[in-house]
Amino acid sequence: LLARWGESHAIKKWFWRRESARLARRWIHGLGFVVLTLSALSWANIPLSVFAFMGGALAIGFGFGVQNLLKNLMSGVMLLLERPLRIGDLIELDSIQGTVINIGIRSVTIRSGNGVETLVPNSILIEQKLTNWTYSNNIVRFQFAIGVDYTSPVERVREILQEIVTQHPSILKEPYPEVSFDDFGADSLIFTVYYWLDLGADLGPRKIASELRFTIFKAFTD
Repeated sequence: LLARWGESHAIKKWFWRRESARLARRWIHGLGFVVLTLSALSWANIPLSVFAFMGGALAIGFGFGVQNLLKNLMSGVMLLLERPLRIGDLIELDSIQGTVINIGIRSVTIRSGNGVETLVPNSILIEQKLTNWTYSNNIVRFQFAIGVDYTSPVERVREILQEIVTQHPSILKEPYPEVSFDDFGADSLIFTVYYWLDLGADLGPRKIASELRFTIFKAFTD
């Protein structure tokens, strides 16, 4: 109850971000549990010295057992202070790409595009290379390549691509989309389409890229 009240008070009175208040709530909950346990032992007149006989072996086992736990707890504190990611951020870590839906004191929960949720220990987020697509803003550039026949009129190809990518309603007009003639491939002339999306508008980059490819194929066929 105290932890829940502290979270609500931090958000409404102190204007904390929801993820920071949630992490603080879990710390309060953990500390409260320790205090409650020690208080219960004291009220029951059970001195802590009765556990001394387990001292050496228990201390060694406990040390190895909580090593990773303490590592993740301290990493959680660093995530709270440095804030390299927030709830709702689109991140990429090794083969995992998805949206952060929860930041806990031990792990961060990431939901991928196929709905699968992955729990990543906080220490991994601190120690390994992390890509946050929406760290400072939600404006991200995307691109894909297109190969056309060597007999194609390159100026007309560029005009068609530029017209299609510019007219798509979800693509930003500033920065302006670009089409570049990138290379002479083995079997085709390689063009690349560059465009910008606002990921904060709940857009699906893969869906938009697919829509562009369908439109481009139809335009080239016509």
